[in-house]
Amino acid sequence: YRPAGVECAPCPGDHYCPGEGLVVPCTPLMTSPPFAASLGDCIMPAGFHDLDNVRPCPRGFYCLGGLQESPRACPEHSSSPPAAASILQCECEPGFFRNRTDVAGRQATMTRCKPCPVDSFCSGGEQRPCPAMSASPALSRNESQCTCFDGRFLVNGSCTLCGPHHYCRGNARRACPANSQSPQLQATDVVDCVCHPGYFLQGQSCAPCPEGAYCPGDQAVLPCPRHQTS
Repeated sequence: YRPAGVECAPCPGDHYCPGEGLVVPCTPLMTSPPFAASLGDCIMPAGFHDLDNVRPCPRGFYCLGGLQESPRACPEHSSSPPAAASILQCECEPGFFRNRTDVAGRQATMTRCKPCPVDSFCSGGEQRPCPAMSASPALSRNESQCTCFDGRFLVNGSCTLCGPHHYCRGNARRACPANSQSPQLQATDVVDCVCHPGYFLQGQSCAPCPEGAYCPGDQAVLPCPRHQTS
C-alpha cells in the first residue's frame, strides 16, 4: 500500500491490502502475515469458523483454523464442546472408548470410538475392567452395570462373598427370613436359607411348625408318629 506522500510499503500484519492504497483489517480474531492481499489471506484461529462472521466451532465439530477452514464433524459416537480446535477434543459417548496408546506404548493416532467390550465399562473415552468375579454386557457405561456373580455382592468396588445368614444375587445382599439361617457363604436364593428347627418354609418366610407335625429344619414338615401329636 502507499501511505500518503511516500513510496509503497508492505501491508502490515493482521491486515490485507487489496490495492489502491487501501489497508483493511482482518475480521476480529483473525490474523494475517505481512503482504496479505485479500480477505482470503486472513487466517482463522483454531476453534473458530465462518470467514465473514467469525464464531466458535459448533458443538459436535472441531475447527482446525487456517485459511477458510470449515467445521469438521467429530467421529461417530463422539462429540465435542463448542470452540473445539482438535479432533482430540471429540470425547467418546458413554459406552464407547478410544485407544490412547498403541501396542508399543506410543501415543495412538486412531481417533475412532470403539464399542465397550463385555466385562468392562467405558466413560470419558476410557475403558475400565469390571471388578473381579463380575461381568457386564457390551456398551456398559458405568460400574453399576457390572454384576457380581451369584453368591456375591458389590461393596466399595469389590465383589465380596455373601456371608452367612444372607443370600446374594445381582449385586444385592438380602437377609434370610426371620427364624432361618444360611449355612453357605455363597447363598444365591432364599431357598438356600434353612429354617430353624420348629419352623418350615412357607413362601419366602419361615412359619411355625403346624400342629400334629414336627419340623427338624431344612424346610421339612413331617407328621408326628401314629398316636402322637405336637
